[in-house]
Amino acid sequence: MMEEKSIKKLLELQGFPVDETDILYTQGILAIVKQAQTSLTDFPDLYKEKPIIVVDKEVLAND
Repeated sequence: MMEEKSIKKLLELQGFPVDETDILYTQGILAIVKQAQTSLTDFPDLYKEKPIIVVDKEVLAND
């Protein structure tokens, strides 16, 4: 995970205001992005697979 100092520095370099209470939130978002990138690296053709959808006939009849 990226250190608080690094996040603060990067935000300041891009001209964004830095609120100390947002640093942990930003760390969490960066961790989620990194996890998603890792998944795409491990399974590059994942987006080509079609999802399976199961629909209940009663739901369609009552709509």
